[in-house]
Amino acid sequence: MKPIDTKTPFVAIAESRIGGRRENQDTCAWQDTKHGFLLLVCDGMGGGPSGKIASQMAADAIVNSVLDSTESDRRDVLARAIRDAGQALLSAQDSDPRLKGMGTTVTALLINRQSAVVAHVGDSRIYQLRGGCKVFRTFDHSHVFELVKTKALTEEDARLAADSNIITRALGPMENVEPDIEELPYEKGDRFMLCTDGIWGAMPEKELIKIAGGTKAVAGAVESLAIKVDEIGQSHGGTHDNLTVAILQTPFNSKLKQKMSTRIKYTLYALAAICCLSLLGNFVQYKMHARTSYTTEEALADMPADAMVTRAELEKILADERARNDAELQKYRDEIRNQDEDYARKLAEFRQILSDVAPEDKKSDPKINVIAEDATNMQVVNEINAIISQLEQIKTMREKGDALDKSVANASKEMNKLTAKVKEMKIHDPEFEKCVDKKWITNSITKDVVNPKREGHIKAIIKALESLRSTIKQQSKKS
Repeated sequence: MKPIDTKTPFVAIAESRIGGRRENQDTCAWQDTKHGFLLLVCDGMGGGPSGKIASQMAADAIVNSVLDSTESDRRDVLARAIRDAGQALLSAQDSDPRLKGMGTTVTALLINRQSAVVAHVGDSRIYQLRGGCKVFRTFDHSHVFELVKTKALTEEDARLAADSNIITRALGPMENVEPDIEELPYEKGDRFMLCTDGIWGAMPEKELIKIAGGTKAVAGAVESLAIKVDEIGQSHGGTHDNLTVAILQTPFNSKLKQKMSTRIKYTLYALAAICCLSLLGNFVQYKMHARTSYTTEEALADMPADAMVTRAELEKILADERARNDAELQKYRDEIRNQDEDYARKLAEFRQILSDVAPEDKKSDPKINVIAEDATNMQVVNEINAIISQLEQIKTMREKGDALDKSVANASKEMNKLTAKVKEMKIHDPEFEKCVDKKWITNSITKDVVNPKREGHIKAIIKALESLRSTIKQQSKKS
């Protein structure tokens, strides 16, 4: 097992074993370059020593070409390097007839802080793994994988097929071979695995990914794969192929962002709709259960003329009813608060996903930006509802003291946060701005439980908040 020496921050480990063959015709090579860190794996083929010569010659040619390249586009750099390697193999065969028929596969990774550029010819593979799952894999240039494309075979059937080693593209046997090239974004902790068919052909892909992506340490993953493949080979007669694997792990996110798939887009649209409905449901539920205080005088006025009940008895009935209502109202407030916290977390995750969307996706799909704005608006509406709930609670408090002071101070603090956010969003609502300017929440009347104007004062603050909420919702509809 070889720890790979590099001045870059990437961590990489490689291993190459002979398997059950007389010679190891695989080659693994790496090099720090001005274009990024270059890592490649080649699987040679051909009679006698020509297979090893082919893989080594191709690896050397690719490394030298990348080192000498003055091109700026790393995809062009890698494509030219692989074409140069193919030409080098053809020239060698013309010079030495003993090398006729030699060839090699190649997988190459050229990675820097911007992105990862991957290229391949043949059936050696590159995997990108994230959180123990496959997010990218090259598609083999082989006879059986052409059948996989047409769905005539499953990938597992192709792996087990007798002619799985017949490849349709390789360096050496044919002229003008073009590699398949992809530029990939990556995230911190992603693993890029380069391997020959001696590795991936030994076991089902799920098992391969479980070992490569699920083993905690990169070195442990490489060693476990090599040991496992050797064990499988020995159990089947010990004539198994050469096996080479290299795994590189990324220490940070690439500057290139992941493009958003259609599936993810529709998932986000659905999430936005669910959040809207949930917030609406919470508000409706709250309005159904938030009951205003019912005074003794109002109750007496509503009583029939012949009702046989004293004022004391009526006050006792009303007090019991208020206690029940307050308990029921607090229960619903707690339920709504828990739901709101859950939706707030979802919205935060939602906005984080949107922040990682590639700029070109935002330009090509205007709905992305609309959803981002709606997510922010929904969060503000959520905060408005929470303050209204606090004010409704303050309105029912009948005694002066620490509890009332604390509730008013907390409502004022949340109002200040809301005001700052509304200014940042450049939302203008005259009724809300008037409430803020006059500092209605901290006005002494808010705590004056005997002042007959207190309830109307608090209702005016709630009305201002409702006006702001309406303005925000109208803004969302227009967008």
